[in-house]
Amino acid sequence: MQTLLAWKPPPVSTMKLNIDGSRIGSSGTIAAGGLIRNSVGEWVAGFSANLGLGEILVAELWALYHGLKLAQSLQVTKLIVETDSTLVLHLLKAKLEPYHPLLTLLNMCRVCWKSSWDCSIFHVFREVNFAADSLAKMGHELDLGIHCFVLPPGGITGVLQEDRDGLLRSRLIYV
Repeated sequence: MQTLLAWKPPPVSTMKLNIDGSRIGSSGTIAAGGLIRNSVGEWVAGFSANLGLGEILVAELWALYHGLKLAQSLQVTKLIVETDSTLVLHLLKAKLEPYHPLLTLLNMCRVCWKSSWDCSIFHVFREVNFAADSLAKMGHELDLGIHCFVLPPGGITGVLQEDRDGLLRSRLIYV
C-alpha cells in the first residue's frame, strides 16, 4: 500500500526537533544532524556533526543528544522530537545491563530528555525527516566536531520550503 506523508509543524508554543544520523558504509564515517523549527515551520536553529568512524546507531544517539542540548541552550520549554530510528526509541526506554557499550551515551540522552521541560520523542518515517537527513549528510563534509547554525545552510533551504508548503512524499507500506 502506498501512502503520502508530510512534515507537520508542532502546535503553537511548542518547538519541533528533527534529528538523524548518517553512515557512509564504504568508509565507516558517521555524522549527525538536526534542526529546531517553530509552530509555523520556521527555522530556529540547527546543527551538523562529523563524528569520525562508527556505527549508525551511535550517530543517531549523538544526533539526539546534540539536538536536546541545542534546545536546552535556547531555553525551549516544550519540545517534540522526531527521529526515524525506532531502535533509538527502544533503547531509550529499555533497561540495559551496566556493561552495555552505549549505556553512557544513552544515559546522557535520558538526562537531557527527562530534565525540567515538556519533551516527547516520536518515530517518524524518513520521508518526513528530509531536513534532518540533509544536515546529517552535510556533517560528513565538515571538520570533526559539532557545527551549530543560526541560519539554515544553503543546501537545505529547498527542503525547508517544501516542508513548510506541506509537500507530500510517497512511502510504500506493507500491510
